[in-house]
Amino acid sequence: MLSKLRLFICALTTIAVVFQVLPVISMPLVTSIHLSRYNGRLFGVFGWCTVSTGVCTPPRIGYSMQCATAGTSSADVMADSGCDSKDFAGDFLPSRAKRAISKLLVVHPMSLFFAATLWLMTVALNTQKFARSRRALVCAVLWSLPTVFLSLLSFLVDVLLFIPFLAWPGWLLLVSTVLIAVASCIMCGVRRSVSLQKYERLRNKDVIEFFPMQSDKLQSEESQTQQELPLERPDRVHRPG
Repeated sequence: MLSKLRLFICALTTIAVVFQVLPVISMPLVTSIHLSRYNGRLFGVFGWCTVSTGVCTPPRIGYSMQCATAGTSSADVMADSGCDSKDFAGDFLPSRAKRAISKLLVVHPMSLFFAATLWLMTVALNTQKFARSRRALVCAVLWSLPTVFLSLLSFLVDVLLFIPFLAWPGWLLLVSTVLIAVASCIMCGVRRSVSLQKYERLRNKDVIEFFPMQSDKLQSEESQTQQELPLERPDRVHRPG
């Protein structure tokens, strides 16, 4: 039963990691995936692209006004793609959030790192070496707590920047958060079960080892009492007539 639960935990974390990868590889790394589409722009974690020209910003954390790619004049591209500094003041992001808030998108790769590490831990829990290790289970449970927090924070940042035009990769972060939280709760139950099993084995071992020793002691005391009985009760000693 415990092995099946560990496989289920590994499956949940695997799906959660995949859901974390998709937003991270969005625009401008993969042009077919974006977190939001608004006002002729496609937004991702590391930049944004213009739909009409297909020109993207250099990959970086935080949105910048430079739309040029390598070998292209910044002024020409800004003129062709409609990049204007006035857009950043009011109509650049769907939620009218400040451009400085886009630097909070750094929580996406951080969340992915923590989720991938948690996935490696769950894989290790299915091996024979760590299958019965309470310390490994405790480490996995403790590591899952900041993983849930960062995943939820990534989703909240996307909501803050892109609502109401948040695309499906952003909503997958909410699903990933729920999956990691469920996996963490199941790991707590598995740890409790492992602790109970070890306690039962130790208790049974104590009974097997110490019960015969107590029985032998009782038998030796009874034999000693029987030997001393004729000396203490001389009236019971048989005397020839």
